[in-house]
Amino acid sequence: AMFSGVVDVNQRLFAQRSSDDAGIMIEASDGTEYAHKSVLIAASDVFAAMLSPSMREGQTGRVVLRDVRKVVMTVFLRLLYTSLTNPEDWSTEARTDEAPLDILLAVTALARKYMVSHVLDAATEALKLRLFKAAAEGKMSDFEEIWKQAINCSLDAVRMAAMQMVKDTVCQDQEECDEKDDDDNPTEIWGNRVKSKYEARAFCPEILFELQLLWPQPSLRIRKYRRLV
Repeated sequence: AMFSGVVDVNQRLFAQRSSDDAGIMIEASDGTEYAHKSVLIAASDVFAAMLSPSMREGQTGRVVLRDVRKVVMTVFLRLLYTSLTNPEDWSTEARTDEAPLDILLAVTALARKYMVSHVLDAATEALKLRLFKAAAEGKMSDFEEIWKQAINCSLDAVRMAAMQMVKDTVCQDQEECDEKDDDDNPTEIWGNRVKSKYEARAFCPEILFELQLLWPQPSLRIRKYRRLV
């Protein structure tokens, strides 16, 4: 009951973000969002430094993030205030209960950049779940995109989850592998599908490099030249 009361207060605070009530205007690439200065400072040491009186953002009450879309900032701020998401925030882009993958990845990058730990933790767990969902649904492109972004953003928990999942689902016996493939359950042989794509060198460079830990490439043969006398 106490926790729900706190969430309710935070939701009301989030709903009251307007140009009149909130102290900070955030200019995204395609629109403007607002946030309370005290909330941003409490949530992040990076924001606290940025919004100090000696910084331009602190003096003007204006933060410019031209590389961030408004929908991403809205989802990020709702998580920052309430630790919750609302499908209405991305309803113009997708009619799903889950945030679209590109939005989730962008929110994760934003949380890491500004060191908002509780948002980063929530987003990281959501990405790990998306890895398992991608494997269960046989969506290699989603699995690869999450893994690639995890490598580029140094999200070690997600990177390790992807690698462990591959290791745990490699079937060594071909006959058993064929039987599991017939069961129409891609999760059980996911590692084999990843390995096939790896051997075809069809992954992005980041993942190819990562997978060398599991399947090292044979060393290049070095030609030996006889010394000419």
